[in-house]
Amino acid sequence: MAPNNNAVTTISLGQINTSLTGKNTLYLDAASLFDKNLHGPVKQILGTFVNEETLPNSAYIYIKKNEGFVKGEFDVVETVSGKIYLSPKNLKGVGNSLFGRNIINGINGFSDNIATILSQRGLSLNDFKLLQQKRYDLMTIVEKAHIDAIRNSIPIPDGNTLLQKVIPKNQIQSFIDVPNDNFRKVGGFVSTAKDAKHLNTFEDVYQGMRLDYPGTQFNLSDGSFGVIRYKTPTPNLTVPKLPEVTGDLPYTGNGFTGGNNGKLGTPEWKPPYNTPTEGSELWEVFSDGTEVLRAKISTAQNKFIPVP
Repeated sequence: MAPNNNAVTTISLGQINTSLTGKNTLYLDAASLFDKNLHGPVKQILGTFVNEETLPNSAYIYIKKNEGFVKGEFDVVETVSGKIYLSPKNLKGVGNSLFGRNIINGINGFSDNIATILSQRGLSLNDFKLLQQKRYDLMTIVEKAHIDAIRNSIPIPDGNTLLQKVIPKNQIQSFIDVPNDNFRKVGGFVSTAKDAKHLNTFEDVYQGMRLDYPGTQFNLSDGSFGVIRYKTPTPNLTVPKLPEVTGDLPYTGNGFTGGNNGKLGTPEWKPPYNTPTEGSELWEVFSDGTEVLRAKISTAQNKFIPVP
C-alpha cells in the first residue's frame, strides 16, 4: 500500500539528504526517476541505509508522480559506506541482469580512489604500477611500508559486496552443465567487481589480472572469457600475501595483481569456495569488452540456470 502525502520525504535526484524510512522503503518525490530510468538501467544512489546488517535483497521505492504514487522494485547491488546502490528491477532495458558493467561502473572503486591514496604516500600512479609488479619478498623495507599501507586502505568486503571471479572460456558451459561442486562453488583468487571495473577488454583483464600464469587456460585468441559476479553471506576473505600464500610469477604476493603493459592491477582476495547467493550471474565477456549474460544461480536447484 502506497504512503500518503504526509509520509513523503522529498529528495532531489543525485543528492542524498534523507534516510530510509523503514527497513527497505525510501520515498522519493521525483517523477523524473521513471522518465529517465524506465528505458535503461541507470544506477542511482537513492539513500542511506540505517542498518547494513539487515540489508534487504530488494527495495520497494514509491515514486510520487503528479498526485499519485507508482511502486517500483529495485535490486540492491551493493552498499558502500552506508550508501545503497540500486538497480531497477524488471524494467525495460534491464532484462534479467543485475550485475552488468553498466551498473558496476557507477560504483566507487579502487581506480577511483588510487590517486588520492597514492598522494598521501607521495607516490605517483607510475610509481605504483612499478611497485605492484614487484614480489613482496624482494621489496625493500620502504617499499613494503608503501604497499602495505595502500593495501590496508582497501576495506574488507562483506556479505553485501559484489565479488568477481574470472574463468576461461572453456569453463563457461561447464558451470551450466556439470552437476558437481567444482562448478557450483566459487573461490580461489577473486576481486571485487568495483575494484576491477577499469579493466574493460579481454586484453585489459588478461594483462591487468596477470592471467598469463604457468598452466593458464586463458587465451586471448579464444575471443572471450567468463566472469562470475556473485555474493556470499560469509565471504571470509583474506589477502593473499607472501610468505603465507606462495606462488610462481606473475604472482606477486603483495596483495595486488602485478598489472602488465601499463595496466593498473587489482586488489586480490582469497576466499574459501562458497555457493553464490540467489541471482548471482555468469557473464561471457568478449575481446572488445562487450558482455552477454549466460546464466544465473538458482539456490533452490543448486546450479546455474541458462538465461534465454
